[in-house]
Amino acid sequence: AAVFAAAVPTIIGYGLYWWLLRRVGVTALNALLFLVAPAPAAAGTVLFGEPLTIVTVAGFALCAAGVALVLASEARTRPSASPEAGRGGGPGQADAPEDPAVLVRRT
Repeated sequence: AAVFAAAVPTIIGYGLYWWLLRRVGVTALNALLFLVAPAPAAAGTVLFGEPLTIVTVAGFALCAAGVALVLASEARTRPSASPEAGRGGGPGQADAPEDPAVLVRRT
């Protein structure tokens, strides 16, 4: 039971990370990881009645501001063309499947 309880969430989390990496890119995904700390803090307040102090709220605001800055910067620098536009595939040519190493290098 202990191995199952450790292995299944790990495998699901790893798969979710790679899926999100393909969808949002490495910069945005790593910025979103800064929301990991506020999520259990908020859950602890709601579920277990832990105190919500001004320091905790300030930490939430700091995390949110940092993530918002990174996501806004990422949206500004992202090209408006589709991702396939720069691959060199013309009409009638099939696109090659994405390689995670290439995806990370492009972002």
